[in-house]
This record gives sequence, C-alpha cells and structure tokens, in this order.
Amino acid sequence: MRKLLKLLPFLLVLTLFFTLTACQQANISKKGEDTQTDSKAADSSETSKSSETSPIDKFMPTEGKKYKINWLSRQAQPVDNDAPLVQYWNEKFNVELNIVNVSDANALNVKIAAGDIPDTLIITGYENFVKMAEDGVIAELEEELLKKAAPNMYVGLEKEVPGYWEENKLDGKIYGISSVNFWNAYRQPIIWRGDWLENIGMTKAPSNLDEVVDALYKFTKNDPDQNGKDDTYGCSMSGLDLIYSAYGYFPRSGEIFWHERDGQVVPGLIQPEVKEALTLINKMYKDGVIDPEFVT
Repeated sequence: MRKLLKLLPFLLVLTLFFTLTACQQANISKKGEDTQTDSKAADSSETSKSSETSPIDKFMPTEGKKYKINWLSRQAQPVDNDAPLVQYWNEKFNVELNIVNVSDANALNVKIAAGDIPDTLIITGYENFVKMAEDGVIAELEEELLKKAAPNMYVGLEKEVPGYWEENKLDGKIYGISSVNFWNAYRQPIIWRGDWLENIGMTKAPSNLDEVVDALYKFTKNDPDQNGKDDTYGCSMSGLDLIYSAYGYFPRSGEIFWHERDGQVVPGLIQPEVKEALTLINKMYKDGVIDPEFVT
C-alpha cells in the first residue's frame, strides 16, 4: 500500500444556495415596439449575465473584513491565542484565530454535544466522520469551492492519489479533507552529529549498515562528547529506524506499515527481514549501544 490515509481537519462551511432568476414579459404588437422590445430584451439579458454570481462566491471572504475563526488545536499542549505563530497568521490573513484546546476526543465530543462546535474539526475514525456528517455537525465542502480556493491542493491530491476525491465522498458529497501520509513515498532524512563523528575518527556520514553499526558502537564506547565519562549511547528509539530501513521494511510501534511483495500487500511487521533486524537490535541492546530507557 503506497500511501496511507488518515482522517485529519474538516472545515465547517454553510451550504446555502441562491438562485437568480429573471423573468421577462413582452406583449407588443407594433413593429416599432417589437424592435424596441428586442433591443431592451438583449440589454436586459446582458445585464442579467453580468450580475450573476457563482454559487461558491458566497464562501469567498469580503476584502478588508476581519473574520474570527474558532480553530481546534492539534497540539498535545494548550496553545495560547497570543502565541507568536497565532499572531503571525492573524496578521498574514487578517483574521482573529481563537484557539480551541481540548484534552482528548471525549472532551471534544462534550463540546459538540453542548453545541459549542469549533469552525474547524479534526476527526479520527471513519465511523466518527460518517456520524458527524449524518448528524449535521460538519457541512458539505463544495467541490467547486475547493477547485477555486485551493487549486494546488485539489489537483495535487488527485494526482498523487488517483480517485482521492471520489473516495472522500459520502452520498456524492465532500465533507472533509483526508490527510495523506507520504512516508512510504519519500525518504526520512538521517541526521548525524558531525562533531561526534569527527571525535570517533569518521570523516563522513555512514553510508551502509556496517558503517552505521560501527558508528553507533563508537558513539557508545569512544567518548564522542569528550567529557571523559562513559555516559553516551549509540541511539534510542528513533535511531532504530536506521536498522529497520536497511532490511527493507519499516515496523513502527502503534502503527502498521504495509508493503508490496510478490504482487501482494503485506504488513512489514511480520516479514522475515524484520526478524533479522530484530536480531541485530537485540545484540546492540545487550552490548549497551541502545539507551536502556528507549521504550520510554
């Protein structure tokens, strides 16, 4: 499975439609009056066309008007309204962001049940998404609005995930924008401490598994911070990705990464190569290369 989809933020919008109609009556019998009426009808038609607006224009912001947006925070810790980045976005888009902090999904559900619904929502779980749409908690996102207001996002998601927008629809309507996890499509950068590498005698970053293991052992045994103490480890939890990736599969605690193998989609966690990686990790742990508290 090349990309994983997880449900993230949903923008609430009102879905009111206005229909402009024009009626014209003409009961003229005289030729001259017919000519005059035709001319007026043409003028009226042109005026009507110029005054018509797109159904999505009502969603467009009014220039110069400041909007207050109750924005649900996605951070683990509470975010203040006067935080530097909040102020930055306020000034950039001429808005007033009111950050809504909730401790967990249950706290959010309590707010929603009380009618205190933020203007943006983060929904996890497809069943919750469907229920909120059916209960009217979230409103439809006009597809034409997305094309006009976020053309790069609209085209980009359809390009990277063919059928993306159709898959997102409920009863033919879009109620939210699912996030796309591109971790399996792009590399995760590996960052080494250059000063530590120099202190253990390495002039360049490791480029294969043998060099990686050698560096990690030396980080543990050769006093890379040069403080004269035996107080360093080669890596902790995040550093284990270096080992797993060398074997071609990527298990992760709490998540399952899927891979294509021999034409089948398989979970990386139980592939034979992962057992080899775990064997090496077990040895490194016993040798004191991995921080013993890495699980915390």
